[in-house]
Amino acid sequence: MKRLVSLLMLIIFVFSFLCSCQKPTESLDNSNPSKTEETTVSEDENIIKIGVFEPLSGKDSYGGKAELVGIKYANELRNKVKIGEEEYKIELVVADTKSTDSGAVEAAQNLVSQNVNAVIGSYGCDSVFEAADIFNNAGIPVVSPTMSGMGLCESYSNIFSLGVSNNTLGEKIALYLYRNLGKRKICTVSVLGNDESQSTVLYFTNEFNDLGGKVINLKIEKDEDDFSSVISRAVEEKCDAFFLPISYSYAPSFISEIKNNEVSIPIVSTYAWDIGAIFKPVEDSTVIAYTMAFCKSDTTSEFDNAMREWVNSNKQIKSLNGQSNVVSSISLMSFDAYDVLINSMADKNVVSGKKLIKAIKKVSFNGKSGKIKFDSDGKTSREALYMKKTNNFTGHFGILIEI
Repeated sequence: MKRLVSLLMLIIFVFSFLCSCQKPTESLDNSNPSKTEETTVSEDENIIKIGVFEPLSGKDSYGGKAELVGIKYANELRNKVKIGEEEYKIELVVADTKSTDSGAVEAAQNLVSQNVNAVIGSYGCDSVFEAADIFNNAGIPVVSPTMSGMGLCESYSNIFSLGVSNNTLGEKIALYLYRNLGKRKICTVSVLGNDESQSTVLYFTNEFNDLGGKVINLKIEKDEDDFSSVISRAVEEKCDAFFLPISYSYAPSFISEIKNNEVSIPIVSTYAWDIGAIFKPVEDSTVIAYTMAFCKSDTTSEFDNAMREWVNSNKQIKSLNGQSNVVSSISLMSFDAYDVLINSMADKNVVSGKKLIKAIKKVSFNGKSGKIKFDSDGKTSREALYMKKTNNFTGHFGILIEI
């Protein structure tokens, strides 16, 4: 009997051992798959995640939404990329910085936790500054479409910008106002605590003074929405233009006060305010407003026409675009930022980390906003800027001149 029990136990053991060696048809836990040369990559593994790090709410949301529109259109046209012999699907992971320092930190941590391969953003330097160490420690490259604070590119090898430096913005617009528009006394308005805004004013002031003009420097609080004292001071000083290196959030209130008080002093901005919804207040008015644009959008081009049709066909996208189908230069810049990442991946057969950072440094192509190529510090050599002027019948901007 003992022999029979022993024999039965032996048979059960051998049977259990053989079953345990069988390869399961489906794994219940694939949270940390181990990929070897022999492993076939599953469809789920062939995904590249691009983080979208933008202010989609709060004071800077106009700019963040404009950049998101360009990124979404780029993904609409090119949502797959071939890396070596494998084809990868590209997914966007959107995180809202909420236009606050704490929101930027939270958004960055969220993107890192979701293992994004790279990040596009943000509109404005403050958010990138707050998140720089987080992305750097994670080895994630960041491409900013419009950031002008180039010190971040110089300090972090993983941060790149397609934008224009504060000194270039300030100096070029000073030359434009003095030589092209014949202005001699300017009222500048910068935001307290915003290094980007105040730095641009400093370069503008130095250049304009050197040309022989005079500058009245005024400052506003971060959450200011009453510009009556600023406008009154400019009128009192007999200034012949406002220079506003301030974000979209201030535009409607400032323009409305200019209009309501029938002030004839023209407004000039550096923040690429060329989004149709921004200047609705100037319709049927005598308000004169100019804005700097990063690139020359061509309303007759096949690309612009196709993008406008895409915006019109999607209620969500049109809402992001301020219920307008105007193609902003900011959207074109973010479109190119997306292509920077995808072209770098495809050209060097890399998807993330230090190798992707190195690949971005070597990328070179003609984008929708111009030639895309970075110097050793991660900055583009963008020299051409454009000035646009509002059309008071439509509230939209028309291209005026290259500066």
